[in-house]
Amino acid sequence: MVMEIKENRISSSHLSIGAIGVLFLAVFIDLLEFGIIVPLLPFWTLELGATPFIYGILASAYSLMSFAFAPVWGWISDRWGRRPVILAGLFGTVLGLGLLSLAALVFTESLSIIFISRLVGGTFTAATLPTSQAYIADTTSGQDRAKGFGLLGAAFGLGFALGPGIGGILSFFGGYALPAVVATVIAIINFIAAIRFLPESLTKEIRGRRKDLISQEANAKTSLRETILRNPNILLAILN
Repeated sequence: MVMEIKENRISSSHLSIGAIGVLFLAVFIDLLEFGIIVPLLPFWTLELGATPFIYGILASAYSLMSFAFAPVWGWISDRWGRRPVILAGLFGTVLGLGLLSLAALVFTESLSIIFISRLVGGTFTAATLPTSQAYIADTTSGQDRAKGFGLLGAAFGLGFALGPGIGGILSFFGGYALPAVVATVIAIINFIAAIRFLPESLTKEIRGRRKDLISQEANAKTSLRETILRNPNILLAILN
């Protein structure tokens, strides 16, 4: 028994050039910030007296927080919309980088501030990339959707590739402080641009279509379950 559920598509793409630019920059800057800071952290933290074990925990904190909070941000974006979650992620990036800048400029001997900044950065970065992908899915269909995901992938790769080089150059001229400050300023500009140019993608129309799709999926699962219960041989065939 084959059941086909039509994919929920939007008839035409309404992803504006400004929104594309903001999403591209959001992902690019998150990965650029990651690339700028991460290569400097081993030298920076070891100078502050951290052991290799402590540095390992510090390096893992960012990714662990991203892993833990990505599903939470996804649930929030489905309930309250993509725009507020992306803005929260960008604001959190500013906050995390701001703490890192303070660690370099003011609290120069504080390893704990660096650790907190990585926790904050990981928590809020988890809101940006997955929700940006959901934004693309909301506002595009077919070939345009593939192009949108391709742009996000390009932003991811470009930020990760350029970050270490930029961080190394900046650290040559300004120690650990200059890379952190530059990354913070870029993140602030990105946050302001998102407030100005990024509209909400999860419109009432899309919400309605998603509800219809969920209802179709639920009906299909119920029908399949009832079919298996009426014909146990089908379940045996699946298990075999």
